[in-house]
Amino acid sequence: MRQERVILYFGSFNPIHNGHMTVAEYVLAEGMFDELWFVVSPQNPFKPLGMLAEGEVRLEMVRRVIAESEYADRMRVCDVEFELPLPSFTINTMNELERRYEDKHFSILMGADSAASIEGWRDWRTLLERYEFYVNPREGSVVDDRFVLLSEAPLFDCSSTRIRELVGQGESVDTLVCDSVAEYIKEKGLWR
Repeated sequence: MRQERVILYFGSFNPIHNGHMTVAEYVLAEGMFDELWFVVSPQNPFKPLGMLAEGEVRLEMVRRVIAESEYADRMRVCDVEFELPLPSFTINTMNELERRYEDKHFSILMGADSAASIEGWRDWRTLLERYEFYVNPREGSVVDDRFVLLSEAPLFDCSSTRIRELVGQGESVDTLVCDSVAEYIKEKGLWR
C-alpha cells in the first residue's frame, strides 16, 4: 500500500502570512506531496514568548488561511505539539506523528533561516537521516546539500515579526496576510 506523502510546515505562525502560504501552495501545485500540514508550535525553544499570541488564536488564523486556499482540501492544521511537553522539539513531534500515522510518509518544509540553524536542534543528525527537508530560499541565503532547495519557489519578502511591528504602529497589513487574518487581528486587538 502506497503511503501518503505529507509535508509538514512547522512554525509559530505568529501570524501566518502570505509568504507562508505562497510556498505552501507552491509545493502542492507542483504535485510534490499529497498533503501539507501546518504544525503550529506552542513554544519554539529558540523564540521568546513575549509577543506570542495564544495557541488557539494562532491555530484559528491558520484555519482561516487554509479555508481561503484553492488547496484547502489538501491542507490541514496540526495541533499535535499542544499535547506534547514544552518546549516543542521537532524530534519529539516527529516520533509522535510516526506513531500515530503509520500510513504517512513525512517530509519537512522550512525557511532558509531554520536550515542555517539546524545544528542547534535536538537530535538534528537523526532528523536529517530520517527525513527529507525542503527549504524555501530567502534572498541571499545559502543552503547546503543536506537539504532540497525549492529554487523555483516564488520569493515573498515578509516576516511575522515585521507584521507584528506594523500592527503595533497602527499600519495596515492587508497586503501581507489574507483578508480573514487581517480581520481577525483587528477583531482580537492583537499586537497593539
